[in-house]
Amino acid sequence: MPSLKRPASRYIVLCLVGLGLVGGASVTSASKNVYNNLRTYNQILANVYDKYVEEVDSKDLIYASIEGLMKSLDPHSAFLEQKQYSDLMEETQGRYGGVGISIDIRDDWLTVVSPIEGTPAFRLGLRAGDRIVKIEGESTKGITTAEAAKKLRGPKGTPVNITVARKGEHQPFEFEIVRDLIEIKSVLYHGIVRDGIGYVKLVRFSEDSGKEVEEALADLVAEGAEGIVFDLRWNHGGLLTQAVAVSDKFLDRGQLISYTQGRQRRDRSEFHASERPSLPTEVPLVVLVNEGTASASEIVAGALQDANRSVIMGKLTYGKGLVQTLIPLDGDASLKLTTAKWYTPAGRCIQRDYEEGAALANANAEEDAEEDAEEIGEDEVPPVEGTEEPGVTGGIEPDIIVESDRFTRYVVELEQGNHFFRFAVNYTAEHPDVPIDFRVGENIVQEFREYLDGQEFDYETAAEFELKRLRDVATDAEFDPETLTALDMLAERIGFEETKDFEKNRDYVVSAIEREILAKMHGTEGRYRAQLRADTQAQAAIDLLLDDKAFLAALNGKNTIAAAVDAAVE
Repeated sequence: MPSLKRPASRYIVLCLVGLGLVGGASVTSASKNVYNNLRTYNQILANVYDKYVEEVDSKDLIYASIEGLMKSLDPHSAFLEQKQYSDLMEETQGRYGGVGISIDIRDDWLTVVSPIEGTPAFRLGLRAGDRIVKIEGESTKGITTAEAAKKLRGPKGTPVNITVARKGEHQPFEFEIVRDLIEIKSVLYHGIVRDGIGYVKLVRFSEDSGKEVEEALADLVAEGAEGIVFDLRWNHGGLLTQAVAVSDKFLDRGQLISYTQGRQRRDRSEFHASERPSLPTEVPLVVLVNEGTASASEIVAGALQDANRSVIMGKLTYGKGLVQTLIPLDGDASLKLTTAKWYTPAGRCIQRDYEEGAALANANAEEDAEEDAEEIGEDEVPPVEGTEEPGVTGGIEPDIIVESDRFTRYVVELEQGNHFFRFAVNYTAEHPDVPIDFRVGENIVQEFREYLDGQEFDYETAAEFELKRLRDVATDAEFDPETLTALDMLAERIGFEETKDFEKNRDYVVSAIEREILAKMHGTEGRYRAQLRADTQAQAAIDLLLDDKAFLAALNGKNTIAAAVDAAVE
């Protein structure tokens, strides 16, 4: 077997030259520590290569070391080989085949930051905070985002199977997602939605985002918009230069948009508005945000909030405020390294601080470590924690908190089975002249129920799942027949309650039928007309813009708007 000692030594010398530790440079205490640690690493690498029981590849060893180094920094720093770098460029410049989600690593598990609206993942109901615990049956614990992206991407029309754990659900969801071509378009929709209020949906920050927002605002102003809802929900970010460009469309020239701060005091960069605003400053503005609002979109929301230009409405945002710099390396590789943090004009750090919450969680976990080790199998799905942990700072806190509409398991199963879409295909084939103002009446609801009966639609509720586990335990423990009979009777009652799920979810069902029928007949405009009618947060924003007194109170930070907002939500 060839020896690695000589090549490894050359590798380390190159590192030392780069650090200024050879060639007559002064050796400080800190540099001595680096030298000693690199020497230790060099010795380990050489011994593993020469003496490990099986032959190993030197590149694999070094790349594994690099991967470990990157993981010790933060979830966003990464070593990118040529293919990974190309994938990153595709996301901001072109198109790719995939499912349409932004992903991150949280607590060592693959987690959805945000689904990209209009993509397969969004249509099936994936949401920010969902934990993808398996891809094609393989656990994702310890996976990197690059590895996950490789598994999730693929040619249009090909399926990928994932298992998702969601907070509040006892049983994971199984999804088969058919990949599609993910188009990089920033403004997915804009239009006048109700009583002169304009709406702009920005789904990501790519190369033309600033231009697309400017054009959308110009259209709405020309149509006489008397207020604007700017929707940044589920927008996981993108090019940060475009965050500045988009903010520029709302702020006066010279206003501070954001600044970055690196390790040293001198490592500060400021970004100011440089143009006249596309939206006149007298036109009121509400920005919608949620837990899927991240990175570049948080910069925009923070800038507009600090400038008192907009009311921010929705839920606490994700809290990703780290600046990554792409550094070219030899061999067509790149280093994506976190070099600074983003701050709002008022000095609020956007990056969420998880250390306090993590320390508390670790302390609690250590108390029961032995018990957990005995009771929890290696492949068992851990509980999904919430996104708003005690003691966590960062993100953009809304001026007005409005909860989002919740997906129940019942509607997730309907969406996953494409039942709304299939019904819409059948309905529009028989009714080819559906108008843009179409609404679903009771007769169509009944038709949909009959369609579901024909499909023999069924699913397992959380109660059924837990009861089945209890009955298995009771059977194994040889409980008396009367107890088992009582469990069977309870199962019947649970089954009866399940028949009420349709009525419990009637509002969602009606909205989803309208959404798919109008999308089939009128495209994106039809889809959004239906979606926004049933969107609690969007309707609350529109109501606020139509109430001048409540809007000004919210803009000035007063609490007198609470009753008005509650009434709008109800």
